[in-house]
Amino acid sequence: MSAWTRPGPAGQTGRLGAALVDGGGAIWRRPGLAVGCAIILVIVLMALLAPILEHYPPDSARPADSLQPPNAQHWLGTDPSGFDIYSRLLHAARVDLFIGITGTLVAMVLGAIIGLITGYIGGTVDALLGRAVDLLQSFPLFITALLLVSLFGQRVSNIIAAVTFVYLPLYVRTFRTEAATLRDRGFVRSAKLSGASTTYILRRHLLPNALAAALGLWATTIGWAILMAAGLGFIGAGVKPPAAEWGSMISSGTSLVVTGEWWVAVFPGLAIVLTVVGFTLISEGVQDVFDPRSRR
Repeated sequence: MSAWTRPGPAGQTGRLGAALVDGGGAIWRRPGLAVGCAIILVIVLMALLAPILEHYPPDSARPADSLQPPNAQHWLGTDPSGFDIYSRLLHAARVDLFIGITGTLVAMVLGAIIGLITGYIGGTVDALLGRAVDLLQSFPLFITALLLVSLFGQRVSNIIAAVTFVYLPLYVRTFRTEAATLRDRGFVRSAKLSGASTTYILRRHLLPNALAAALGLWATTIGWAILMAAGLGFIGAGVKPPAAEWGSMISSGTSLVVTGEWWVAVFPGLAIVLTVVGFTLISEGVQDVFDPRSRR
């Protein structure tokens, strides 16, 4: 077992299906998880229904309506260019959620493939991968993402690729640790003795067990990725205007807070806070559900 193995608690190595059956009925008895699911459900629905819920086209500037406070025509006010903040907030949710969910999902899939294989087989390749993961994780995630986006351009696809790259080591480590912990368990040994192939063991035995630990991490990293996308947008390195994005919306209104036009920056900031809090609550709740020691 290599030096970077950190076996998780026993509750995270139980079969995912068993955890779902045993803990699924208790999900709504966990207020934090219920609140997190409700928050994210509302935000996702607003993002999906943005073309229906919008009041004005999100990329249609109206200079004559510049910096209007919240009113009957513009529920959340307008920004310096006359964009309707409510409409842009809805469409920005689509962009940031797409970046966060897609980037981390790809990272989780790749991390599962790499981590499970190397963790199960072990050896020199596993040790070298451990050193590579340690090296990648030594760099600040935001700086790495900023460098990648600066090199390859500010397209949404490039931002997603940057998110995937910076969070991939976390998933590789998680899946690798679970595989290394499980490979000597009795049910894995029995499968090998019965002649099961490595692919079958990875797919049938290791993946379902390791996935329970990874799901909580996924919810957490979605929130982190949304913060990263917003941070890139705030400094002008994210999605290019006039596309709506929460970070760039905050950037356009930061200097206006001191002059009284608070709504330009506050509402997209609240959207980010609620989204990250929602995913954090889901992450904590999922870890709680899949940990047998927490079940009642």
